[in-house]
Amino acid sequence: MLGAPRETVCYVPAIDSVAHQAGRYTIRGHLETGMPRQAVLGVLTDYEGLARIYSSIEDSRQCIINGKKGVNQLCRWEFLVFSGNFETELTVEEDLPNGSVVFRLVTSSFMRQFEGRWQVSELENGSCRVEHQLSVEPVLAPPQAFAGYTQKIFMRQSRRASERE
Repeated sequence: MLGAPRETVCYVPAIDSVAHQAGRYTIRGHLETGMPRQAVLGVLTDYEGLARIYSSIEDSRQCIINGKKGVNQLCRWEFLVFSGNFETELTVEEDLPNGSVVFRLVTSSFMRQFEGRWQVSELENGSCRVEHQLSVEPVLAPPQAFAGYTQKIFMRQSRRASERE
């Protein structure tokens, strides 16, 4: 039927690799969604709306940092029964014709390094494949026993990004 809304299909995100080297945690994964490529890119570049995707972001504002597109964020951390807030500044590099969005850390009291990469590719059936890489080096390294927590964060972020229209 013409003009009928497209059904959103979100498949479970898949973890492709997890690495921990010199205090830096990197995880790569992907998922396929029934959302069209442009809709997914629209979600990823809605910087004011990132708090609806990431439960760790309380507020997000687009800005200019050193002449580049950037994002100021108020973030929340939780570890066992402890929690708190921290501010962070990220630069954003968009290459929308090629389907990529990259966030890089400028300043944060909580992280030494951070890079998040999204790559969105259109599939033949009009849906898309979303690939995500997240690399984080916290100021204080969590105990090795909690390294699996990074996977849970990645899975939650990927699912929320693909479910939002």
